[in-house]
Amino acid sequence: FFRSRRWPPKHEEANEPRYRFLDAMKGVDVDFEGGLADDRITLMDYLERTRRSALVFNCPAVHPCLGWKLGEYLALGKAIVSTPISRRLPAPLVHGEHVHKVDDTIEAIREGVESILGDDAYRRHLEAGARRWYEQHLAPDVLTDRLLAGEWPATADYRGDW
Repeated sequence: FFRSRRWPPKHEEANEPRYRFLDAMKGVDVDFEGGLADDRITLMDYLERTRRSALVFNCPAVHPCLGWKLGEYLALGKAIVSTPISRRLPAPLVHGEHVHKVDDTIEAIREGVESILGDDAYRRHLEAGARRWYEQHLAPDVLTDRLLAGEWPATADYRGDW
C-alpha cells in the first residue's frame, strides 16, 4: 500500500519520485494498492493499510522536506525503501540497518523493493532497525528531553549524503 497526496502543478517536482515508485511497482509481482490522489482517506484506514504493507516508500516532499511519512514509517517499524534525504536528522539512517537506500530511478527503486520482498529476514531486520531508530531518536519523550536540554536541533547535523 502506498497512498500520497498529489501536489499541485507549482510543486510538480514533489510528485516525480512518487510517479517513479508507481512505475517501479508495475514491474514487481506483488499485490499493490494505492497511488497518488487528491482526495483523502481516514487516518485509521491509512495506518491500518500501511501497517499491513510489506514495505513502504519514502521520498522528499515539497522543497524537499521530509514530510510526515518518514516519521510514521519509523514509528510503525516498517521496512523502508528511501530515495536520498537532504534534510537534517537527529542521527544517520543507515542503509541496510534502518532503511534500504536507493537512487531516485525506477530501476533502483524496483531493485530495492524486490530485495526486501525476496528476503523475509532482511525485511524483519529493517523493520526492527526502523523502530529502534524511532525509539532512540524520534519518540516524543526523547525529543522532549533533547529540546529541554537545548540539544535539538543545534547539535544534530546528519544530512542525507547517500
